[in-house]
Amino acid sequence: MSNEAYHAAKKDLSSTDPMKRFVSAVYFANNIHTDMNKELEACRRSERVRHIKLALDKALHRLSNSAPVASVEIDQSGEGEQPEQLKRHLKNQAIDEFSGVILHELAPKLGMLDNCLKREFDSYESSQAKNHVERLTQIFGAIESLRKSTHKPENKENDLSQLVKNIAYEEVGEKTDINISLEGLQPCIINSDPDLLTLALSNAIRNSCESLLLLEDVEYKTLTISWGTSDKDSWICVIDNGIGFRGDPKAAFRIGNTSKQGHTGFGMGIMQQAMENIGGYAELSAIETGGAKLLLRWGNF
Repeated sequence: MSNEAYHAAKKDLSSTDPMKRFVSAVYFANNIHTDMNKELEACRRSERVRHIKLALDKALHRLSNSAPVASVEIDQSGEGEQPEQLKRHLKNQAIDEFSGVILHELAPKLGMLDNCLKREFDSYESSQAKNHVERLTQIFGAIESLRKSTHKPENKENDLSQLVKNIAYEEVGEKTDINISLEGLQPCIINSDPDLLTLALSNAIRNSCESLLLLEDVEYKTLTISWGTSDKDSWICVIDNGIGFRGDPKAAFRIGNTSKQGHTGFGMGIMQQAMENIGGYAELSAIETGGAKLLLRWGNF
């Protein structure tokens, strides 16, 4: 990209014309300029247009993934607070390094423990020890998914409608008492990272299924998945009539936060991390008549 394009985009970030701000934000989402982190942060704080915010989020996320910590300048004017770019970088780095060590050092030992218990105890298959080993295996699987959610996105053209169908039928499987409804444009061609979208949507649908299966004495359990796209952004909405949730929706995305027995508490956090990595977000809300609505939205840049 030319120096002229850079200066034009920099100037248009503060334009009163939303279209100019959007084109400028998309430029910085697609072209990394490490000197722009403070200005992009300031624009993101003041921006009110949704698709422009998504483009700025992606620009800042790419900056956080591309620049080493040493090169990220901390803004001292924010009363000691670190800029979002640095926070994202540190978060991704911490997740990747911590999960990598845990999986490398402990996961193989868990497999060895499982094999030893099978050989040394005749009643292992019906024991509590087996339940605990399976629980740990489940947690290690969640940690691996969390690590994948921090990977750099690789955009490619794919059919969102087919992606949704494949994940929905795989996750719902033989749960025949759940009535699934799919509503959206077919085909729905987008340019995004299918692996990160799969990670996010798989956890979203799995969470809804778990909520539905906890319902008692309810004949009609419904799961509705809709999707769509425009020239600016794409979205997937997952609605169920399950047990819903209580409290602050944002708290549901904290890793380890769960009220479901046998649940790792990683699913919502993995979903949010994967969406942030493609420059989007996950939003959870309660439905007055019962159940929950989960929205995944990301920009087409």
